[in-house]
Amino acid sequence: MDEKKEGRLSNFELLRIISIVMILIHHYSLHNGLISNINTTPIVKFFSMFGFASGKLGVNIFILITGYFMIGKNIKFSKIVKLWLEIFMYSLGIYVIGVIFGKAEFSIKELIRSALPISFNKYWFMTVYFFLYLSIPILNKYISKINQKEYKKLIIKLFIFLVIPFTIIYKAEAYTAIETYPLSQLPIFILLYLISGYIKLYGIKRLDNIKLSYLMMFNIIGYLTYILILTLIKQFELRHNGVFCVEFMQTRQQAIFTMIFSITIFYLFKRLKIKNNFINILSSTTLGIYLLQSHDLTSAKLYRDLVHTSNYYETSFIIIHAFIVISMIILTGFIIDLLRIYLIEKPIFRAINLDEKTKKINDFIN
Repeated sequence: MDEKKEGRLSNFELLRIISIVMILIHHYSLHNGLISNINTTPIVKFFSMFGFASGKLGVNIFILITGYFMIGKNIKFSKIVKLWLEIFMYSLGIYVIGVIFGKAEFSIKELIRSALPISFNKYWFMTVYFFLYLSIPILNKYISKINQKEYKKLIIKLFIFLVIPFTIIYKAEAYTAIETYPLSQLPIFILLYLISGYIKLYGIKRLDNIKLSYLMMFNIIGYLTYILILTLIKQFELRHNGVFCVEFMQTRQQAIFTMIFSITIFYLFKRLKIKNNFINILSSTTLGIYLLQSHDLTSAKLYRDLVHTSNYYETSFIIIHAFIVISMIILTGFIIDLLRIYLIEKPIFRAINLDEKTKKINDFIN
């Protein structure tokens, strides 16, 4: 979030856009029940598993980008306020609009929940991300006091403790636990932050030395093969009334293959050299796009009721349909968030000049 001093790097900004597309595809598959529909065509089965698995991959990549740019940096109180204000505006704004147009019932309880989106977990990801952001000064202070060898040991220990058990131990309620207890995900967010911080400070020699084309092939062929295997296992489950839910177990953020591909895809884009102003502008609205479509008044209703995905379950046209729907969500979110930034956020922060007024707070938190 603080790459302005270095100049926005379009390779990472493009990856940020790709990460939000992954999350949108995930929601498209999740909210339409595609993953558990045995009657779909093989290509739709593969697409639905690709979408379902890519959501947590996109989340991981988003955190890796944050860690890469924030490691060793001081955070500003104004940035914390700006992040909270963006979440607040979407949470409360969508609820108020829903009440005005009769899509939501007014209640004091829901008004308070919408006005305090972090406290009441309106967005599980934003709740965890906000607390990760608050943790950055502590993490950076600790990292500055250890050497490379100690840093590597810390990451390995956390990887063994947080990733391996979640890959091999089955728990059916694990996915719903994220929504109920979102801060249970904070340790894996911290691990991802530490990994990308290590990459920024020291790099990974094996990934630096491999040819870029080979790294690209590994990510494309490897990930598609992984999705194919998950698809075949899922279909075996469905045909034999399986209840192990491989898609939940092996596509969680902590699952080892999700972690590996998150890191290798991130590293691929780290090595790319791209400069494009439009990519940078679009990327600046990705968080707004997420907040717009992930609100509980828009997410499920959008995918199930508005775009009528079930009409295309048994045809390959659903892939084209998904492309159109996701493109429209991104375009709509892009326009709305640009308006929010230039008509509300920038004028407010210019008027109050928060950086000047909170220097002592900045010194304290860092």
